[in-house]
Amino acid sequence: MKDMGFALMAAGALLTGLVGALFYNYFQQVLSASSSAASGSSTSLASTLGIYNSTANMPIYITLAIFGFAFLITGGVFFALGNVSDLLLEQLETSRPAGLETNAPRPSRACVKCGTLLYQSVGYCPNCRSPLATPQNAAAPPAPLQARSWT
Repeated sequence: MKDMGFALMAAGALLTGLVGALFYNYFQQVLSASSSAASGSSTSLASTLGIYNSTANMPIYITLAIFGFAFLITGGVFFALGNVSDLLLEQLETSRPAGLETNAPRPSRACVKCGTLLYQSVGYCPNCRSPLATPQNAAAPPAPLQARSWT
């Protein structure tokens, strides 16, 4: 997405630069014709035809300018979205979801009276307040399973 945005921005910059050069040429022709008319000399037919042709091409220049600006804006948006999506994907890969923690204690028994799920170390049910017998091995967590080696 960033590459497409960069390509659109490059095309927009090229179109905008081209239109800028064409407008610059047009205004130079108009200024030279007006300065020669102000000095009293007659403008040549070639200069008048050049100004007329440039004026006739103005809708094309304006259309190119609109497309150039649209490409610049669209390319900038795509480029920014590409950067944001890369950052979000990187953050997603480096962070772990909070719900998948393996070390978090889980309820492992139920209250005999009301059926509420309880942790091993709880001495009474928080729901019905009935006392519970604490198991003998509540302090020691179970040993992890070890892989067997078949030799």
